[in-house]
Formats: sequence, C-alpha cells, structure tokens
Amino acid sequence: MRLKQKILSIILPLILIPIAVLGIFAYRYSLNAQSTLEEVKLKADIKYRVNQVNLYTNHITSAVTYLATNKQFLDALLKGKSGSFAQDVEVELDKFAQIYTDTQQLSLTAPDGRILTTYQSSETNRNLMNKLPLTPHIEWQLITPNSVSAPLIGMQHPIFIDSLNNKKTILGYINIILAPDWEAKLKLKKSRGDKFMISDLTGNLLFSFPEGEMGTTIPRNAFRKLYDATQHDQSSTFKLGSNHVFFSGQLISGQYLFLYGQDKSFVGEINNELTWIALIIVLLTMLVAGLLVYHNIQKLVITPIKQLAQAKQKVAQGKFDIKLSTENKDEFGELFSAFNIMVKQLIVYREKERDGRLRLEYKVKERTEELVATNVALESSNIALEKAKQESEQASELKSAFVANISHEIRTPLTGIMGFTEQIIADSPNDRHQLDLLGRVLISGRHLLSLINNVLDVSKIEADKLDIEVTEFNIFELFNDVVSLLSTQAADKNLELVFNYIYPIPQYVRTDSTRLKQVLLNLASNAIKFTESGSVQIDVKYLAANSSIEVVVADTGIGMSEDVAQSLFQPFMQADVSISRRFGGTGLGLVISKNLAHLLGGDISVTSEIGKGSQFIFDFKINADNGELNIIQINSLLDLAKEQGQVFGFIDAQKNQDVVETDVESQIPPETNGKVLVAEDVVDNQYLFKLLLDSLSLTYEIVSNGEQAIEKALTDEFDLILMDMQMPVMGGLEATSLLRQAGIDTPIYALTANVMKEDLQRHLAAGCNGTIAKPIDRDAFIILVRSVLNNIEEVDYPALPKEKLYELKRDYLLQLTEQSTLISRYLTNMDLLGLMSEFHKIKGSAGSYDLVVLSSLAGQIEHFCVENKDADSFWPELKNHVHTLLQTIRNLIHAESK
Repeated sequence: MRLKQKILSIILPLILIPIAVLGIFAYRYSLNAQSTLEEVKLKADIKYRVNQVNLYTNHITSAVTYLATNKQFLDALLKGKSGSFAQDVEVELDKFAQIYTDTQQLSLTAPDGRILTTYQSSETNRNLMNKLPLTPHIEWQLITPNSVSAPLIGMQHPIFIDSLNNKKTILGYINIILAPDWEAKLKLKKSRGDKFMISDLTGNLLFSFPEGEMGTTIPRNAFRKLYDATQHDQSSTFKLGSNHVFFSGQLISGQYLFLYGQDKSFVGEINNELTWIALIIVLLTMLVAGLLVYHNIQKLVITPIKQLAQAKQKVAQGKFDIKLSTENKDEFGELFSAFNIMVKQLIVYREKERDGRLRLEYKVKERTEELVATNVALESSNIALEKAKQESEQASELKSAFVANISHEIRTPLTGIMGFTEQIIADSPNDRHQLDLLGRVLISGRHLLSLINNVLDVSKIEADKLDIEVTEFNIFELFNDVVSLLSTQAADKNLELVFNYIYPIPQYVRTDSTRLKQVLLNLASNAIKFTESGSVQIDVKYLAANSSIEVVVADTGIGMSEDVAQSLFQPFMQADVSISRRFGGTGLGLVISKNLAHLLGGDISVTSEIGKGSQFIFDFKINADNGELNIIQINSLLDLAKEQGQVFGFIDAQKNQDVVETDVESQIPPETNGKVLVAEDVVDNQYLFKLLLDSLSLTYEIVSNGEQAIEKALTDEFDLILMDMQMPVMGGLEATSLLRQAGIDTPIYALTANVMKEDLQRHLAAGCNGTIAKPIDRDAFIILVRSVLNNIEEVDYPALPKEKLYELKRDYLLQLTEQSTLISRYLTNMDLLGLMSEFHKIKGSAGSYDLVVLSSLAGQIEHFCVENKDADSFWPELKNHVHTLLQTIRNLIHAESK
C-alpha cells in the first residue's frame, strides 16, 4: 500500500479530523473567553475610575459643606465686606486652598451673583466663576476654558439661613473651581494602551487621554454606538485613527459619559498567546494519541503534515514567499512540490484578479457615464412627453368644448318649438290654425330628437370619421320644415323672412336630410341673429351643370370686414369680442356647417360689407352617393301645388279629410295579448307606461329596481320585459345579465336616455334585444310592443285620452316642485351623486311629457357633471346651471297654472 493511501486510511480520520474539530472549538472558546474577560476588565476599570471621580467630588463636596457652616461666612453675607469679616473669610479661603491644592478659585458670592471675596491661583482666570450657575442645591460640573487643555471641576454650594416661617433662605454661595490631575487620579498609562475620554451627552469631548489623539468631537454614529453600549452595560469597539479600541463607558452625574478603553493590539496579543497555547495543547494531545495509535507514522506523516499546515496558514495570511523542501522523493515530496506550484499559481491568479478588478472598475465607470448620458436623454424625452401630454390635453379640451357647444345647433329648432307652443297657449285649441301650428311643433320636436341622437357624430367631423346617411326625400318638404322653424324667430325680431324658389328645381334629392337641414338652419339662424332690422332672404336654385342645388342666404345685418370673413370658418372665431357679448354664440356653427357641406359634396362661401349685410352661398350635390335617382323637376309654383296639394304649408281640405278618414281606419289595431314586466324607478314614468299599456289592454306588472325585476321574472312568466338602465339597488345592465345567465330568454328592451353608439353596444352585450330611447315616442313604442307580442308590424294606434294626458302632465309638474326642493338640498350639501341622479331622472322623463327644453337642459347638466367634476371651478359653475334649471321648472309650472 502506498503512503498516500495510508494517509487517506489512517491519518485523515485519526489526526486531521480531531485536530480540526478540537482546534476550532479551542480557538473559538479562547476568543470568547478572552473577549469576556476583557469586557469584564474594562467594566471594572471604568467603574474604578468613575468611583475615583465620585470619591474626589464627594470629598470636595463634604469639605465645602463644612466650610459653608462657618459662622464667619454667615456674618460676612449678612453684613457685607465691611469690617474684619471679609478678612476672616479670606483667611478661611486661603486655608482651604492650602489643604486642597487642586483649588484654582474659591469665592464667596452674594445671591445676586456679586463676588464678595475670592481666592485665586496665579494661573487661572477670574471669569471662570461666571460659568457656574447659581442654583438652590449642590452640584458640580466640568468647565473647559480655552487656555486649559484638561477640564476643570466647578462646584457651587448654597448657604442657607432659617427664616421666621421655618423656611430656608439663600444668603449666598461658595463657588470653587478645581484643577485635578486627571492622569494621576484615574491612573492612566500610555505604556499599556490606556484610552480615556470624557464627553457630554452630545458627543463633545471635554477630556481625552492621550491628549490630542481623539480630536474634539466623537463622530455622531460612533457616539450613538458607545452611548447605547453604555446604556446596556456592554463594551464597544471604536476606530481611532488606524487602531481599533475596546471601550466601556458609564454615565456620571447624569450629564457626562466616561469612556475607558485599550488598544485592540494589546488585547490581541493576549488573545494570540492564549490561542496558540490552546492550539499547541490540542496538537500535543492529538500527537500523543497518534503515537499511541501508530507510533511509526510520526516521521513519515506527522512532521510533513505539520509543515504543510504551517505553510497553508502563512498562505492564508497572504505570505506567498514560502517554499517547502522537496528533498524527500516520496509522496510528501511530490505533495510539497505541488504545493509550491500552487503557491506560484495563486500569485499569478492574484495578479489576474487585480487586473480584472481594475478592468471591472473601468467598465463600471464607463457604464456609469453611459447611464448618466441615458438619464439626460430620458429627461429630455420626459420633457418632450410632458409637452406632448399638454398638447394632447389641450386638444381634448378643444374636443370637449366642441361637444358642449353643439347646443348651438339644438337651440335653433328649440326656438321654433317654444314659439309655436306659446302660440298654442294664446289661441283656441279648436282653431284649424292651431292644428297647423301643432304640426309644426311636431316637426320641430322630431328634428330636435334627431339632432340630439346624432350630436356625437357631429363631434367627429374634424377627425373625418363622420358618415352621412343618404336617403331620397322631397326637397320641398324639407324647405317647408326649415321655413316653419325660422318664421317664429324672424317674427320675434320683426324681420321679413323671404323664401324664393328659382325654378326649375328637382323635387327629390339623394343626400343626408338631417345634415342638410342642420346647415340650412345654422346659416339662416345666424342671418336672423345678426340682423336688427330689415329682412332675411333665402333663394334656392338648381345648377344643372354640376347637378347641385345652390342656396343663397342674404341679410341686411351688421356685416363684416374682409379679414374677418376670411377667418370666419375657423373654430371659435367671430367678428370681435363685442359681437360675442352682444349676440352670443361660440363661433363653431359655421365650422360645423362648412365641414358638413363638404360631406354633402358642396361648399360654403361668404361675401359681406360692414353695415350693409352678408351673403352666404351654400351648394350641395343632389345625388350625394351617385345612386339611382329619378329627377322630377318642378318648373313653377303651380306645378308644386299640384304635386303636393299644398301651397306654403296649408293642406287642401278635401285631401286632408281623406287622409283623416284613412288614418282613423288604419288606427283600429288588431287584438294584442301578452304580459309585460316594466322596471322603472321614476313614479311619473311608471304612470306613463301604465297609461300606454292600458291603451293596448295588456296585462303588466311594474317594479322599481333591477333586483325586484329578477325576482318577478324568475317566479312568473312574461312575454316582454322593459328594463330601465339606471335604477337604485340594482341597475338594468346587471339585472339583464343575471337574467340571461339564469336562462331567461324573454325579450328584454332597455329604457334609457343615453342612446349613443357605445351605450347601445353595452345594452346588446348585456343581453338586451334592443333599446327604447327616452323621451318615449308613443307611436314607435306601440309599434315595438305589438311587433314583439304579435310578431306583426303596426302603422299607428289610438292616442291616449286627452283628459289622461292633461292629468298626467299636471301630476308630473306637481312632482317637479318636490324634485326642485330635493335638488336645492343636494346642492346645499354638495351631494354630487344625488344631483346627478335627479338630473338623469328629469332627462328621461320630461321629454315624455313634451317638455323637451327641460329634458335637454337636464341632460346637458348631467354631462357637465361627468366631464368637469374634477375642475377647480366646478361647483360655482354647477350652481349657475342648477339655478337655470330650477328657474325653467318654475316658468313651466307658472305657464301651466295660467
């Protein structure tokens, strides 16, 4: 067996493992023991030195206390410096200073701080007495004058006299300043590495030994560490220059920290000695054990291993100059040779490591510079992004302003509705003229609803995302509707409205009737608005060369300059600020109209002269989508009368009678059966649905929220469910979704005032079969109900009884009074959710009673709350809107009472 194998089979288990285990335990035990002993010694040393200081101060305190009882001092304080009392006091002070040679100053002081007499050594300053506070009890403190390196001990002792009421009165003070030999009294020696510090509780050094080695202030972190160790009666290490010092501390007099320590090197010497002793004992013990196990391996194994272990320790300590002898040609010789090679490789690896560290530091520096450059670029990018964000927000605000100001387009037909309604109130309801006015009101109302339903599409004009809806219609009927809407506006301002057809003109066109009417109403309404007196003339003629119709709107109004006319079709542009204040408006109407004209295949141009008036020329294609169109031309007013049976809006009596008879016959509905569930939280709307369903002789049940609707639908069978989308407890969307999940396949139609494209998609996604818009169109509603229940199409059905309609409207107006009070209370309490709930109710219910203005106003305020609730000026603006709404309600109630 080879020696290498013998080492593995015998030496490793018998020698290396016991030595390693016992050596580690011995080493750790010696370190812990020495650390504990050193800590105990430091604590004893600091306590000894603190006791020395306490004994010294107590001794001086006792001597001063005895001196304070001297009768001569009392007499001197009572009678002042005159006479022999002052001399006697000075003698006593001199005697005290001769006995206590550390005395630097000793004085008798009056209660107000005046020094009556004093003893002073030649090397001290009299001003030191001023650093001692006058207190009614005995205390001492350290004084550090600039001229003295070591601190002085200052002490004051009050002198009392008993008064008549058995209370002690201070007659004066004995003040003493001592200069003790700190090094001698504390038995400090540089030779054994003693370190001593006295500091206040903020870390300022008052005394240090050796002098000048520790500066004037203990670093904050080091002081906190030393102070905490003192509080827990533990020792701590403090780095002093290049040396580490073991310190132990103790508080004295509640205001000074005494710290005593020794250099770690002195402690390390003792530790190393004991450690080596412990290791040697272990080695000797293991060596003896090895000899007893197999004494012959001493020469062959133990000595080489010891040499190798010592070499390993030196290498671990960084000493690479060691070289093991390779004289023996056995396995140990080979091992020593390999060890020497390993040491050389370690030297090479160390150099490579240093080079690698330098390269790494260079790369870190390089990457740091790149990171700084990247941060600069990111900062520039952030600035650009912030600018882009601001521009985007400005664009969003412009879009919001556009949508909000679309009310300009709503007010135009609304004026016609209000004007005709006022005329109905003034005239007799049986007059044929009133029937004509009622027809006009119906036309205006339908146009207003169409405009509201498409207001979101108008906001997409600038994004070129608006699609027109091309249909074929009678152009003369559209122009009659426009004239009907404008005539009241012109009459209110005593203006002459002239409408001329320049024949021939095609009777039918293919274009978007809603957009065409919107442009015509905007141009003509502007002409009326900016004309104080005179006339507004509208001329219509057919341009056969390019298959378009040209409409010229001319007025005798204020006119405008050429510069203003060129910028007129820009957003928010008007002639000047005074025009905006005088006539109102936002400057968006013409922008919208010009874009709509482009969509209709035409354009708008303007000519104007200040003080004489303006002329707007609008043209549009008669076949916007190039679809099939049979052009029938009207060549004269007589042809128009024959074709339509009417002139200027008056219906031929015989034809009207035939139409009435036909309508009456068509209004006889087939029998309808079925059971309907209505979920609606507004009481007035519940009553309206009750009347509508009663007119159809249907069975129905009405609930107030989605939760009740689910209960009814799950426990009973219904042929149709009408579900309001916004209700308390549970809304319509959630209720519909739960019903579909429960397997209910009954047709469900949403009831809502929000009929934008996104809303309709949400209703369908929740499981609704369709949407019924508020305000309710009676004819459309009845057609829908009967088509669902009978699976047939209906043309028209009997209207509700007149008495029922009046009763319903009267009850609704009475309810509005209570709702006004509730809105006022919500406004006072700044309850936004309550206000928005009431606005939504009014928006959905008012239009069903032909209160279109009130419904529109409530909808606008609800939209304002959603879009501007986070704005700083939100509540003041909302208050103005609410006051307008409440005033409108009061006007409606007052008009109904008349």
